[in-house]
Amino acid sequence: MNRLSRLCAATVLALALSPVSLPGFAQAAPAVMAAQPLGVWKGELKLPGRSLSMEFTFQPAADGTWSGTFFVPGQTNAPLSFSKVTVEAGHLVAEAAMAHATYEAQLSPDGKTLIGQWKQNGAVLDLTMAHQESQTVLRRPQDPVPPFPYTQEEVSYVNPQGPVQLAGTLTMPRTQGPHPAVLLITGSGAQDRDETILGHRPFRLIADDLTRRGFAVLRVDDRGVGGSTGSVIQSTTADFALDVKAGLRFLQSRPEIDRRHIGLVGHSEGGLIAPMVAAGNPDVAFVVLLAGPGMRGDATIQAQSEAIARKSGASEAQLKSSQDVQRQLLAIAAGPTPREQAIPRMRALLATQVPNDGSPDSQAKWKQLDAQLEAMLTPWYRYFLTCDPLPYLRKVTCPVLALNGENDTQVLYRLNLGPIERALKEGGNRDVTVQSFPQLNHLFQTSQTGLLDEYATIEETFAPVALKTMGDWLERHARR
Repeated sequence: MNRLSRLCAATVLALALSPVSLPGFAQAAPAVMAAQPLGVWKGELKLPGRSLSMEFTFQPAADGTWSGTFFVPGQTNAPLSFSKVTVEAGHLVAEAAMAHATYEAQLSPDGKTLIGQWKQNGAVLDLTMAHQESQTVLRRPQDPVPPFPYTQEEVSYVNPQGPVQLAGTLTMPRTQGPHPAVLLITGSGAQDRDETILGHRPFRLIADDLTRRGFAVLRVDDRGVGGSTGSVIQSTTADFALDVKAGLRFLQSRPEIDRRHIGLVGHSEGGLIAPMVAAGNPDVAFVVLLAGPGMRGDATIQAQSEAIARKSGASEAQLKSSQDVQRQLLAIAAGPTPREQAIPRMRALLATQVPNDGSPDSQAKWKQLDAQLEAMLTPWYRYFLTCDPLPYLRKVTCPVLALNGENDTQVLYRLNLGPIERALKEGGNRDVTVQSFPQLNHLFQTSQTGLLDEYATIEETFAPVALKTMGDWLERHARR
């Protein structure tokens, strides 16, 4: 999940068990053996206001030792191993050192149920697991697979103002150029060139579709990810805009690219970066904003956290209380107060909501809150809070397409598409197209609630209707 969603969720004062990044599996497991927790186990971990589906596997080695893996389908699909598994007379203890967690359970006499507790950061939660015949397989049917009717080239270039080296993939039609080109800009957080999230690779899908349509497409690892150098957390949105400008210069240097028709497609924070780069820049021929913000960062976060809390079942009293505290926290983080002075002020605000009585549960909650406060005082977060997209949008004169999902709980379409359209037209832009899509979430998946825990469980990576709308618009505007 991108950093914007993680930090916005963090400032709702969600004090439940810290999220754990967990894996996916593809093979079937053997049937359970008598009095042994062999195989695949699934259960629901109950948290305040929500639950997490969890999946474990356990298997013995020839020497009698045990190993295992754990998986939360709603979070990630990269396998993680338990650091230590012990089994004795049906009693199981599985330790996950990287998550600071332990699962301790007793196998039922019929060998079909593990009855136990998940312990993490001082919290102790009941977790009963039922034996399953097979492991979860996360299907991503839209993920492009070879052979491809275009070329792919690993590329790298330097942003001397970083200074950082950026690595990516350039896909190119096999037809004779020069070709119109698109540079894809990821959302917040340390994203790879495919904008991989929970097994979905939306930028790989978008690049595949547009290259088949005749575009050259450049997608790039963020700073500190994959083949790129630098640090995301110590950089700001303005720094990322400089990286995008370096990408534009790289595309202009390629003889296969039509310099007159190079455009930007930005998702989420990328939808803020694109106008920053395009403002008054004749080198940008067109811009597509995918769930881009039309409000200042602090307003975006406030609206996002309220929407997520409402859809998660928070009462009006809970909303008012948490929103009041959050507003004050954001004001401190957005201001000039040095970190060493800001932390005590922010902790004092949180103490009105979360008592610290010294109990293990209280200490665990405060450990999580302190980590969230540190995240709110990073250079990226503090810059984002005060960054207003509207002045940049007023200076964008090239054609712009702005798309949003009506189920988006991270960048709400009703609060953002209108200001984006008005700002562009106020600046004299006469080629502005704005469209929202029913049921689509922040990732442009067809969804039920739009909440973040749906992202992994939805098989669709990017709704075909949104993909076609973007591709058709780009074809009309890239060949003028």
